[in-house]
Amino acid sequence: LTGIEAPHHGLITRVYAICSSAPADANMHMDIQLEIDGVNLTGGVITLDFADLQAAKLVGTAITAGNVMREGSLIDIESLAAGLVAGTVNDGHYNVYAEVQPREGV
Repeated sequence: LTGIEAPHHGLITRVYAICSSAPADANMHMDIQLEIDGVNLTGGVITLDFADLQAAKLVGTAITAGNVMREGSLIDIESLAAGLVAGTVNDGHYNVYAEVQPREGV
């Protein structure tokens, strides 16, 4: 998913995903991460896996840097090749969330 425009200045403080439809393929495993204007957050990796149950909350790793966004910054969600194992295209559905601390003119 590419190019979600940030509505204001702020810091992404936490990321997580909610499994809305459990994966069926026993091979499914993927790590995802947010990036701001093409630069990865340091931390914030969320692991999606075959064992995820519907409604499970999957919390990302601690975010330690690279989390400043400005009004108009583009937020992307990317899969990390190192954490990708073959699964089917429609294997499970997830909603991804970012908690943001608004900041004036960061």
